[in-house]
Amino acid sequence: LYTQTLAETQQLLRYARSVAKTESQTAEIEESLLRLGTWQAVGSHPFSAAEWHSFRTADLATCARAFLARGDVSRVALLWRRHAHDEKLRGDLAGALQTFPSRGDVVSLAQWLKCEALPNLKTAQQRLDVDSWLEQRSRALEATPGCLTDALLLASLAAEKLSRHETSQAGNALLLSTPQQFIAAREHNRVMRKGPTSGAAFLHAQLLDLVQLQKKHSLSLTLDAYAQLSFSDISRVFLDRVAAPELLGDAYKTHFLPYAQLHRLDHAQIAQQYCVDCMNTRKHWEPRVLQLMRCLSSECMDTGASVPMPLTTARMSVLRAYADIALEAMRRSAVPWSAPMDAAMESTLRLLKLYTDLDPDISRLHLDAAEHIRLMRLKRMLMSYGLGDFHISNTRMALPLLQCLVRRTDEDVMSDMLQL
Repeated sequence: LYTQTLAETQQLLRYARSVAKTESQTAEIEESLLRLGTWQAVGSHPFSAAEWHSFRTADLATCARAFLARGDVSRVALLWRRHAHDEKLRGDLAGALQTFPSRGDVVSLAQWLKCEALPNLKTAQQRLDVDSWLEQRSRALEATPGCLTDALLLASLAAEKLSRHETSQAGNALLLSTPQQFIAAREHNRVMRKGPTSGAAFLHAQLLDLVQLQKKHSLSLTLDAYAQLSFSDISRVFLDRVAAPELLGDAYKTHFLPYAQLHRLDHAQIAQQYCVDCMNTRKHWEPRVLQLMRCLSSECMDTGASVPMPLTTARMSVLRAYADIALEAMRRSAVPWSAPMDAAMESTLRLLKLYTDLDPDISRLHLDAAEHIRLMRLKRMLMSYGLGDFHISNTRMALPLLQCLVRRTDEDVMSDMLQL
């Protein structure tokens, strides 16, 4: 029986409900009234009897797929809100999501999934199927320029644990009467209480780090490139991308150190290895290495202070790395060395001396540095007299050298003889 207006259709259904003789008839008419309200909200206007009768008998899961294929999240949300009792509609969520366009409104979709769709899934398999789609779409969005935040949004849904409300529902399901319902509820509870799968959780952590790298550190990486790097490798990038050594201090404090601390890395060891690599691969390594030494020393000594800071485990690691860098830099420095290197040598002795009474290892490092500096200065002195090829380890030649120097008339010859 076709009606011509919405009012006539409503009046006809109300009349049918009033004369219904069985519960099944009443339930069928109530469902028709519910669908009429849904069709009125999502359907076409003005009223079309043919379209209404088509929607009245339509498969709601198919309708949801059609809406999602157009990216119409609001209509899908309305459909789910009014017909959440439809098991086929609920069970087809993962399949319907497959039709969602690649350029759809991810923010609206994620909001609907989080607040309405996911809490209404009844079986663990339904949730796992949706999580699988979320992970796949997250990877696809990450590979799309400008969609990294959307990828993280979907990955967070797949990775987040069961909310208290869902846990309560899963627990209450154990009270269901039939054995089949009891077993299904137990399986649902087991899977959902495990939390996120390792793949989804790992992807979420990766995307979260990528977003932080992009927003806080102005470093853009693809997921594939990121997967090939360790946290230590990424922290080194913050130093290596700075061309001017004068800017390394800011990069160290703003990017390198916060990222290393976030991931609980031994930043002092990373800085030490970076300095050694600079000495091995860069011709003009000295400015970069000395700048990083100043960054490390600032963690162990306040500007202008003459008392040591508390010797924690972290500060001990920094001091050791600093001393190792200083010794390696001195070994590789040409004689005579530059004024900045001379200042760094003095700073090394001053810094290590503050901690010599607190730790025997620091005391040993201080003695090693002092001895190395003494030998370097001795070699520089000999070079000033044209004796650069003389090996200072040859102690048998000390007396002839003194006899040679005593005949000189230079102003500093006496102090040089004492040094020898």
